[in-house]
Amino acid sequence: MAGVLDRLTSCLRSVLLLLLGLLIAQSAADVPRTVTLVRTSALNQPRKLTLLALQGLSNRSGPAVFLDFGEDNRWMQMDYTEDPARGHLQSWSPDTPLEFKSKYPTTAAAWVEILEARAGFKFERQPWERFLADAGKTTSGWLVYDHFEDEVALMGTLAGLKNALPVLRDDLSGMQEILPGMPVVFDASSIPTIPGLGRKVSVHRWMIDHLLPHVSKSGIASRVKNYGLEPHDTFVDIDQAVQVKWLVYDLTHYREDTSDQPDPRHSRPHETAALHDILKSYPPLTPVFGWWAVDENTFVRVITEHGLTVICSGIPNNSFFNRWTASSLPLRQQHRHVAESDVQVEDKIYLALMVNEGDSIKNAVALQGHGAWLQPERGSVPMNWGVDPALFERYSGLMEYYYQSATAADYFFSAAAGWGYVHPNRMTPPMAPTYVSQVNRGLALSDTDYIDIWWLPHSGPVWDAFARGLRVKGLTQW
Repeated sequence: MAGVLDRLTSCLRSVLLLLLGLLIAQSAADVPRTVTLVRTSALNQPRKLTLLALQGLSNRSGPAVFLDFGEDNRWMQMDYTEDPARGHLQSWSPDTPLEFKSKYPTTAAAWVEILEARAGFKFERQPWERFLADAGKTTSGWLVYDHFEDEVALMGTLAGLKNALPVLRDDLSGMQEILPGMPVVFDASSIPTIPGLGRKVSVHRWMIDHLLPHVSKSGIASRVKNYGLEPHDTFVDIDQAVQVKWLVYDLTHYREDTSDQPDPRHSRPHETAALHDILKSYPPLTPVFGWWAVDENTFVRVITEHGLTVICSGIPNNSFFNRWTASSLPLRQQHRHVAESDVQVEDKIYLALMVNEGDSIKNAVALQGHGAWLQPERGSVPMNWGVDPALFERYSGLMEYYYQSATAADYFFSAAAGWGYVHPNRMTPPMAPTYVSQVNRGLALSDTDYIDIWWLPHSGPVWDAFARGLRVKGLTQW
């Protein structure tokens, strides 16, 4: 009898401990996750670089820091007005701009509301100086450099590998007043400038020899100041590069044989050679985040020829969204696929509206392009939204938000070309089946049956790999 009572007591104790654990877990889940919100607008680029590096380090263990660039980044701007001079409407209704202006001055403001309401985050605004003073204490020290344009890629790479903060030499004393007592752990002046190469290429050559063997090969970041304008500068991707210890490069992709409009003024042979040595060091289908230097087609063709893929970026807070996780994967669409047997094709013209920018993380973080997802008219017209299945595991919480907030009139398809942006006509025959296999995996992850592909050849082994291997119901092709 005593043995039976002992066993019953033991079972009851186990049940009580289990219930207590569940209550504790539920209580922890009910506590909002605090996020530090730091406004960086009006700061110069070198100071923004310091804060991007610190954000990346702070977000390694979870989504803890969100940077508000205001309107300093083009993709964080909201399109409010109807501008006939641009030849298209920026909003469905004249009432929408009035509402957006008061409610969502920037995309960052919209995300704060969304993340607090849907994901249980609690944002606490903090001056950048305090963020630097508090979070900076956890870093190893300063990375001192002299030339932003020539050395930004070096600083972004070293920040991740050394857990340190970039600072311009001319700004070091001012930053030390905010964050005192931190040592200088690296000085870029120790890297010699190679005669005939210039500072930028010399720095990249040093990175190839000394840093490339040690970075994570799960991705890479391409920095470029598109159009020469800061709002289009992809240096904002450095937070994620620091977070996951990627290499950052800042080199031209121009080659005469890949450009639609060859122009010898764009030729930089030493940069081209350095870029080749970097890209050839990465495994197949590695994503290259960022954007092009010179033109889009040249960029994507060069990346594709090296067996890699493009994730169009150049938007802040990728390190935050990289740590916001979905409740589960794969995701399922609200709008179910139509069975062909249920469709009676009539003798009339059918029109499908498609948003093709979905292959980019920048469009997803920009709420489908400068706030389009928030327009109240969404759902009144059937719309096909492009998504990149390559984003679903890296940014699962972000993609889950779209799938959960979609209406019955919102449908998702796989955007160009199914697993990162590539030009299939630049693929080698061995790359094509590997890519197609990954695309099919992505179709299952994203619950998509239709795909958009650009620059697909019309015959040959690459065409055969796509035509015979893709498990899709339909294709749009440019």
